[in-house]
Amino acid sequence: MPFETPTLPALINRTQVDLADEALRQSDARVLSRAHSGAAYGLYGYQDWIADQILPDTADEETLERQAILRLRQPRKVAQAATGSVRFTAAAGAVLDVDTVLQFSDGRFYRVTKGVTTVAGNNTTTVEAVDAGVLGNADAGLAMTAVQPVEGIDSTFTVIGDGLSGGIAQESIESLRARVVRSYRVIPHGGNQDDYVTWALEVPGVTRAWCVRRFMGTVAVFFMRDDQADPIPDAEQLAVVSAYIEPLRPVTADVYVLAPVQKPVVYT
Repeated sequence: MPFETPTLPALINRTQVDLADEALRQSDARVLSRAHSGAAYGLYGYQDWIADQILPDTADEETLERQAILRLRQPRKVAQAATGSVRFTAAAGAVLDVDTVLQFSDGRFYRVTKGVTTVAGNNTTTVEAVDAGVLGNADAGLAMTAVQPVEGIDSTFTVIGDGLSGGIAQESIESLRARVVRSYRVIPHGGNQDDYVTWALEVPGVTRAWCVRRFMGTVAVFFMRDDQADPIPDAEQLAVVSAYIEPLRPVTADVYVLAPVQKPVVYT
C-alpha cells in the first residue's frame, strides 16, 4: 500500500502526545515537541525528494544528467557553435590572426579560426561563434566589424556562402529525459531497427529519427533537426550522422543515412 507522509500538524500532535500531553502551553516540553516535529517533517520531505531522484521520469536536472552518463552512450548533448565564412578587403601582406574577434551590431561575438596573410582586394576566412547555440547562426550578407582594428585590413567583414550555421542549443532537459527513459524501454540488440534510431538520436541536433529496412542487408536511416530553421538535414549533417553510426553498426549491414523528402499538405 502507498505510504502517506504525515503533515506537520499531525507530527506536532503526535509528538506532543508522547512528550508533553499534560504540559503547559509554553512549557519546554511543548517547545521541544514542535522543534522535533519540524526536524522530522524536513526528513520526510528529503526522503520524498530522494524517491523522485531514483527514477528518470521525476529526477531533477542534476540527477538526470548523472543517470544519463551511466545509461547512455551519448549523455546530454552539448551546445554547438555556429561556423561559416566571411569576406573582407585588405592591402597586400596584412596579417589576420586566429582568434581575432569580430562583432555584429547586436552584440554577438565571433572569432577567426583561420589565419590569413592577405592579398590586395577581397579575402576570405572562417569564423566561429564565441558563444555556442542557435543565436550564433546568421544569414549571408550580414556585416560584422573587427573589435580591434587590424593594420591593412578593412574593419567590415561580410558573411558569405550559406551563412553562419551549425549553432545548436544544449539538449533540453525533457529531450534528455526522454532518451534516458527510452534506454530502459528499448534494450540494445546489436543493430536492430530500434538501435539505429537510438544511435541517430545521440548525435547533437537530431530530434527525430526513423529506420527503414530496404533490401536484404541494407538499412536506411532518416532523421530531422526540428530545432533548426531548416529541419531537413543537408549533406554535411547527413555525413556527421553517417560517421557516428558507422563504427556502431553490424559489419554485415549496408547503411544509408538519408534526408526525408518534404510533402506539403494543402488544407482546404
